[in-house]
Amino acid sequence: VQSAANMIAADLEYAKSMAIGRQQNYSVVFDAAGESYEIRDAGGSVISHPVKKGFNYVVDFSNDSSLDDVDISSVDFDPGSSNSITFDYLGSPYSGIGTSNSLNSGNIILQGGGVTRTITVEPATGFISTSE
Repeated sequence: VQSAANMIAADLEYAKSMAIGRQQNYSVVFDAAGESYEIRDAGGSVISHPVKKGFNYVVDFSNDSSLDDVDISSVDFDPGSSNSITFDYLGSPYSGIGTSNSLNSGNIILQGGGVTRTITVEPATGFISTSE
């Protein structure tokens, strides 16, 4: 569970650094029911994985033998309990929902084998941390 939390935190950091480096929005979109998530560009397309050449940047816990016992138990980003977070050109997270584009923050909770880990994204700064 800790490895999965570290991986999600690293992928959130990657999306944030891509947003800053390319000066455009990047989003991480979670599918808790499907135990997966993907990174999308400003146009909403899933980006190519930087290491796994020829593959999209999609992480599927159920298809990875080292992660299949980990459950994404909840994803909750403000406002409105969104399942995605978008980073802008400054690395700040915002909702992208509606016209206000308000800053957002939230948590991803992972569970497995009686262990729970929470990944938190702070508003304004986009600081990403993991905790028990």
